[in-house]
Amino acid sequence: MLETPQDFERFANAIDGLALARPNRETAIGTALIFSNGLLNSNSYRANRQVVDISGNGRNSDGPAVSEALAVLSENDITINGLILPAADRASDGDDTISDYFWQEVVAGEGSFALSIESHQQYTEAILRKLVLEVAWNE
Repeated sequence: MLETPQDFERFANAIDGLALARPNRETAIGTALIFSNGLLNSNSYRANRQVVDISGNGRNSDGPAVSEALAVLSENDITINGLILPAADRASDGDDTISDYFWQEVVAGEGSFALSIESHQQYTEAILRKLVLEVAWNE
C-alpha cells in the first residue's frame, strides 16, 4: 500500500531499477489483463476503484483476445488505462495507429484514458501524470 511520500519514493526506485523484458517480442495484452484481474481479486485490499495500467508498443499478438479479457474485467468493474510507448504509434496493419488501437480495443471502463510518449525519457513524467489523473479522478 502506498500511503506516505517514502512509500512512493521506494516504489518509484523499484520501478526505475527494472529492466525492460523482451522474452519473445510478442505482445500479450489479454494475458496481462487476465493476470491483473486475478491479482486484484485475490488480495486483501479493497478499494473504491480498481485500475489496471497497460503499457505497450503494439497490438495483442499472443494469448487470449483483448475483448475476452475486457469482458472478464468489466464484470468486476475494473478500469483499464493505457500508456503507449515510443516508436509504437505507427500503422502496422491497416490505417489505425497503435494509439487508435489502444483507444478502440484496450482502454475501457469509467474514467479510462491513454497517454502517448515520444521517447523513453518521457516515461517518468508520463507515469507521474498517469498517477495524478488516476488519483484525482472522481465519479
